Amino acid sequence: MESFEVSAEVRQEHGKGHARKIRAAGKLPGVLYGPGGDAVSLTIEPKPLVVALKSPYRRNSVIKLKLQGGDTLAVVKDLTTHPVTDALIHVDFYRVSPDRPVVTNVPFEVEGRAVGVQRGGGLRKMARTVQVKAKPLDVPAVITVNVAPLDLGAIFTVADLKLDDGVEVTLPPATKLVQVTAKELRKAKTEAEGEGDAKAAAKPAGKK
Repeated sequence: MESFEVSAEVRQEHGKGHARKIRAAGKLPGVLYGPGGDAVSLTIEPKPLVVALKSPYRRNSVIKLKLQGGDTLAVVKDLTTHPVTDALIHVDFYRVSPDRPVVTNVPFEVEGRAVGVQRGGGLRKMARTVQVKAKPLDVPAVITVNVAPLDLGAIFTVADLKLDDGVEVTLPPATKLVQVTAKELRKAKTEAEGEGDAKAAAKPAGKK
């Protein structure tokens, strides 16, 4: 992952009134805190931040804050948006170091059509995100699993994940992520048997 550059200035003024003035000028109020420094209030250029948040990494994007005293790496810790327009109105940044791992949630997705589903089973995806521990620039945008080989009854767990070096899942290895069940197959069979019984019952007496 490459970092996204966002211009920012340290501000001394605080309060809702000053924050409104910042937004009226087309800027975004924010705050930076975390290891390696004191908490500081910021005025931020919003457009580069929006670009970062719309990237595949979304809130896991590493932001390089371009400050007068030097660049600072950070990630978005919290966002406040307008309840009607959904426009950004405040952002919290958390300082990170390229060499210090962070713990964060990464979207979990599946691709392909499982063998078990083709045979009439159902696919259960048991997680929307997976928590990982990795250096900020090593955090993946998404964790994707190809479920095509999974047959009826198959279970895919955390232990089955194949991730890049330096990316560690914090969940227990036995945690289920995907399961192929035979429920749909049994349902289809039951419905078929029910239709057969109904047809047999509908036949006039004496006919075979």
